[in-house]
Amino acid sequence: MSILINQNITKSKLQNMSTESYKFILKISLFAILIFIIAKAIYSTALFLVHFDAFTYQLVVVTFVTAIGHLLIIKSTEKSDKNFTNGFIGSITLKLLTYMFFMFLYLWFDNSQAAAFLINFMILYVIFTIFEITVILRFVKKIS
Repeated sequence: MSILINQNITKSKLQNMSTESYKFILKISLFAILIFIIAKAIYSTALFLVHFDAFTYQLVVVTFVTAIGHLLIIKSTEKSDKNFTNGFIGSITLKLLTYMFFMFLYLWFDNSQAAAFLINFMILYVIFTIFEITVILRFVKKIS
């Protein structure tokens, strides 16, 4: 009897995890579109003299890596809620290494706008980190 109850709890938890994954993908996609629209508006008005080509690449990379990192956190909590910390630390490590690799590669091939590239990247990193932390805090409240 207890095995059957545990299987039902596990199935329910897995369904909630996939729902959480889908919701996060939708949220981060809409968030990225909103950031893109705001940035294009800023670049076409206040910073119209600045032509910065790498913003779209940065936005795609940060969005994709943040989504993968968040999905790793959700995946790590599927078996046990105690795995959250390991998933979170692993996610942060993966993201930072990926970001470092991306910045190194981009600046290796085109360092003509290095300052603008780094400033934009840091702004995107902070914005997406705040977004992800708010979503993670809501997720932690649900699972605890």
